[in-house]
Amino acid sequence: MLTTVVLANGSDPNLIHSCVSSSGSVRIVGLGVNCSSGETALNWNSKGLPGTGALVANLQGATLDHTNFDSRTLKNDDFSGTSCSFSNDSFDNNTELAGVNFTGCNFGNSTFNTVNFTAVTLGNNDFSTATISNSNLTNVDLRTDTLVATTVNGSNLTGVNLSGFTFNESNGGPVSISGSNLTNANFSGMSFGSGGDPFTINNNNLTGTNFTGVDFSATSSTNFGGSTGSNTNFTNANLVNADFTGSTLTTPIWSNTTCPDGTNSNSNGGTCSGHGGGL
Repeated sequence: MLTTVVLANGSDPNLIHSCVSSSGSVRIVGLGVNCSSGETALNWNSKGLPGTGALVANLQGATLDHTNFDSRTLKNDDFSGTSCSFSNDSFDNNTELAGVNFTGCNFGNSTFNTVNFTAVTLGNNDFSTATISNSNLTNVDLRTDTLVATTVNGSNLTGVNLSGFTFNESNGGPVSISGSNLTNANFSGMSFGSGGDPFTINNNNLTGTNFTGVDFSATSSTNFGGSTGSNTNFTNANLVNADFTGSTLTTPIWSNTTCPDGTNSNSNGGTCSGHGGGL
């Protein structure tokens, strides 16, 4: 499986590049990076033997920034650790991720296209400025993760759990979730940072989505435009600054809901329909 041992790493994107210290510890580096004094450069193939991962057995805390993992095998590899980093990386539907442990890893500014997140172990991950497209996050628990200026589009978020989550948008920009399936997703008790950034959650399927207790007035605007679905739950939610223009929501749940025009659904015959925000 090993292919090259030299003093300086090459720039072949089909190889994994690392530096090995005299004690045997492995440090993953990017293309064309020279190893430090006392280290030996070691490169190996990006795909492993059938049924195995491409890399060594234990890569806990590894740094693999600026790496293209499209069509590569990471099966069953363990990267868990407070310093594991995959920032500015790329993953696609041909990246083999079954059984991978990404707990604690940083994915800042990375791109995920048609990735199955249900095949991996996540938790305490940083997805700041990451872009997730056409991917499967069914029933994924994101409550311990960081989502700052994160963009999600065309993805399956059925049953995703963000209850009690705080979008710290003031730390880096607004979050956008568009064109996705949020059936039975749980956003109850979700809150926003103090920056007052806009929140985009438009053109989604909001069937059974739970927004109980969410105060959308803490954003400068919330865009629900073009969304569809039934039984969307807005119990105790504050929809001031929310815009539903072009949305078709069937039998939404209004209960003590502050409507976009500031009135209360309980005083409006149990509805926010006709009370601002394009409803």
